[in-house]
Amino acid sequence: SQSELGAAAVEYAERGWCVFPLTPGTKIPLKGSAGLKDACNDPATVREWWTQNPTANIGLHLARSGLVAIDPDTYKPECAWLSFIQDKEIPATLEQSKPRGGRHFIFKAPPAAKYPGELCAATDLKHNGYILLEPSVVGGKPYRFETDDAPAPCPDWVPLKRGGKGDGNGKTDEPASDSKVNGTQKMMVIAALKR
Repeated sequence: SQSELGAAAVEYAERGWCVFPLTPGTKIPLKGSAGLKDACNDPATVREWWTQNPTANIGLHLARSGLVAIDPDTYKPECAWLSFIQDKEIPATLEQSKPRGGRHFIFKAPPAAKYPGELCAATDLKHNGYILLEPSVVGGKPYRFETDDAPAPCPDWVPLKRGGKGDGNGKTDEPASDSKVNGTQKMMVIAALKR
């Protein structure tokens, strides 16, 4: 039968998310693999990867999955996330706690959107890269979902990268689609930070 990590990886693939295996207990792609380039959402392929590597951690290719993640390292003294977010509302969305502290806020990215790599000090904006997903473990501690919300549309206070080559595909950036969220889906930042 499938390991806990394998079953989770297959479930993510069934959601349409592009995942790939990482060396057990680490954030590093499996030796001999193409890492991020391997990421796919074919459940049979994903099942086979985790049958061969049942304790592999799960990498999520964000851009290929149509997602973007805000990744504040709130355990770092220089992290500016709390002051950045003071006058903004975070929509109810999928949130994941990280083993060393901090959190991933996972959102749907508009098609063709490109993002700068950093939102503010010690707060990455991850899109053309990957994050680990529950129940991956690093340093003996797991990644864990803190909400069961589906990823909300990316808030319009998240800046887009404009005019550059972005991800290196030579295409110019498209304007972001309107990503305003229905008022009932919004929650006050204070409440989000107290959880």
